[in-house]
Amino acid sequence: MLQRARQALAGNRRDVTLGAVRRLTAQSPDLGARWGDVAKMAADIGDMRTAIVAQRKLIAHAPGDLNHRFALARMLGGYGRTDEGMKIAEAVLAQAPNVPGAKFRVAFLASHLGMIERAAELFREVVEADPMNPDAWSHLQNLDRSGRQREDIAAMQAVRPKLENAAPTQRAALEFALGDAFHKLEERDDAFAHFDAGSKIMAAHDPYHADAFDDYVDTIIDTFGAYFYQSRPGAGAPGDRPLFVLGMARSGTTLLQRLLSAHSAVADGGELSAMRIASYPLGRFQPERMEEFEKRFAGRENGPWSVVGDVYQQLIGEQFGPDGKIVDKAINLPFMAGVIRAGLPQAPVVWIRRDPCDVAWSNFRIRLLNQQNWSWRLQDIAHRMAHFEKLREHFAGLFPDAILKVEYEDLAREPDVWIPKILTHCGLEPEPVQDRFHKSDKAIATASLESARQPISTKSIGRWKAYEKHLQPFIDAYQTYSSDN
Repeated sequence: MLQRARQALAGNRRDVTLGAVRRLTAQSPDLGARWGDVAKMAADIGDMRTAIVAQRKLIAHAPGDLNHRFALARMLGGYGRTDEGMKIAEAVLAQAPNVPGAKFRVAFLASHLGMIERAAELFREVVEADPMNPDAWSHLQNLDRSGRQREDIAAMQAVRPKLENAAPTQRAALEFALGDAFHKLEERDDAFAHFDAGSKIMAAHDPYHADAFDDYVDTIIDTFGAYFYQSRPGAGAPGDRPLFVLGMARSGTTLLQRLLSAHSAVADGGELSAMRIASYPLGRFQPERMEEFEKRFAGRENGPWSVVGDVYQQLIGEQFGPDGKIVDKAINLPFMAGVIRAGLPQAPVVWIRRDPCDVAWSNFRIRLLNQQNWSWRLQDIAHRMAHFEKLREHFAGLFPDAILKVEYEDLAREPDVWIPKILTHCGLEPEPVQDRFHKSDKAIATASLESARQPISTKSIGRWKAYEKHLQPFIDAYQTYSSDN
């Protein structure tokens, strides 16, 4: 079974891998240290529930290995159980304070729990003990409000020549940290130079493939057109528990999630992997995979697409329990809009857009990882954005009543107008969610951890203008790509 899971993953049949790792954890054979392989495979495909079960079995096999406990803490954080993960990490840190990376991991979890001062304090302790830790410098500069930028810049510049032979991700992390420090000092030319240097390192290390993305978006639009839905009336699973928030990274999806999650009828939410997992049988919407899927589940009462909806709802039930609505703002949802409408046609969708220049600058200056290689070049950000907008117009045109289009600037300037519209669209009774959403202590998975806990305001509008002279490559490329679409 373990070998089958590995082979399926290597063959990009993640649906088969999912079934195999779940059966392994249910049957619980004596795998010993190989439970670590099961946990890693499950985490790689986004099934954090199974990864956590497998990791606990690994810890039972080797209870003295503290790194296994830290890995469990990280997995819990990725599954929305950050407070539980934090307790485990803090306990390990207290037990063995000198374990390499221990303090860093606790700091990382603390930042996602909104413990900004605690996280910054720990990250500073890390860099003071090990100035050659670019990741810690990067997190510190993102969070720290001590006003020690001059001192930090000198320390980082002293480290910089020593990292010439380091991994590209490490060299880039230090450049972004320096960029953040200069940005806080409002020394914008130096800030941009370092952001640009870090981005160039990452672009060479992990290049963006624009042609492949063109083909992917075209496949989505060609597959999920008007005829697709007209030929499948009444398809999909019943249920309106999920509230889907779609948008490009840094466009306001976190704000929408936290506003909705502050409602008394909403249990929780975040960047969930449930739709990605539920859609694994579809591959990348290749015709042969779509045909195979529809034949395989043709006999279902609500049609084959109800499988996606049923699996999705099972997964969010496993993660959050049976009660309350759940907000899903996974970054890949714009590519899943067609699947959402086919598999869960009753679920409301809110699709947010923000000023293109603000989105571009915010993405460029933040060191995004996790398959976000489009963010390393301004021209690539423009390419990506134009295609996101193409998807938005396509699906909103097909489903104008089911998909609510929101502009970030309108929401920020007129929350009393737009929040009631959003709540109504999501089937929620009016509540003053804007008065309390920023006070929530729920964990946040976003690149701007501190700003996500601020009240709604207009202060983020137009921030790109301070760097306008550096953003012309984006502006030119965006105009070109938008006109092409």
